Amino acid sequence: MVRKRPVAPSTRGGAKAGPWASERPAPLVLLVDDLADQRTMYREYLEYAGFGVALAGSAPEGIAKAIDMQPDVVVMDLSMPGIDGFEATRVLKAVSLTRHIPVVAFTAHSPHLPREWAVAAGCDGYLQKPLLPHDLANQILSLLKTRPGS
Repeated sequence: MVRKRPVAPSTRGGAKAGPWASERPAPLVLLVDDLADQRTMYREYLEYAGFGVALAGSAPEGIAKAIDMQPDVVVMDLSMPGIDGFEATRVLKAVSLTRHIPVVAFTAHSPHLPREWAVAAGCDGYLQKPLLPHDLANQILSLLKTRPGS
């Protein structure tokens, strides 16, 4: 399946948001979090910053969407009911279609042990909740810059 990539949304004055050229598709971020208010808040900010955003409310939904949509980055909550973000990340890194996609761990856990667990599971970045939306955008941009072909 070929996914359609969103184009960076316009900001006031007609300029394109985000650090990429207006003719390029916006980077697609898949945000996986079981809390609807978290998904909504970060989606709105990331869209305002010029990213395309897809949402998933559970780890199984996130895995399926990552395989289907091939996002540029996955932002994964680590603490979700059922399959948690650690296991979902291990699955994404084990599947050939998704192992190249950077995963940012996004958690309210204590900052010490889960960071180590997240790295062991295959996460490429780690952010501690609560965090300012621009910190999330900066982490995503950092990961995008380190990808081959960026």
